[in-house]
Amino acid sequence: MNRLRIALASAALLGSALTPTLASADVGFGVGLSYVFGSGGGLSVGVKAFSNDEDNETVGSLGLDYLVQAGAFRPNIGVAYQGEGYFSGADVGYNLGSQSVDFGLGGGWSNSDDDHKTPAPAPAPIPI
Repeated sequence: MNRLRIALASAALLGSALTPTLASADVGFGVGLSYVFGSGGGLSVGVKAFSNDEDNETVGSLGLDYLVQAGAFRPNIGVAYQGEGYFSGADVGYNLGSQSVDFGLGGGWSNSDDDHKTPAPAPAPIPI
């Protein structure tokens, strides 16, 4: 039960840290595979929401994985690099089957988008 509280507190902290970023950017989404290290781990498939949908940026992530071998779900929080149409990252999750905190590495497809980047406006000319 103590581990569940730690996982929930971590998720709340990440959510509050991402709030300013989410307010100024579009949320990105992804689907991928991960390898989970720890009790009841192994291969997992899952979905992720990213703090931003921009290409070539490091983003925060919130996800939900399904552990294939254990047949359990695993909510997780982490950090990912989002390239042009893909992501790779690391996360910490809570295995609902074994009721343990674990670590995962993974990657997959993301809906990253570079269209939102606009060049900075040119400075106004200085009158002479």
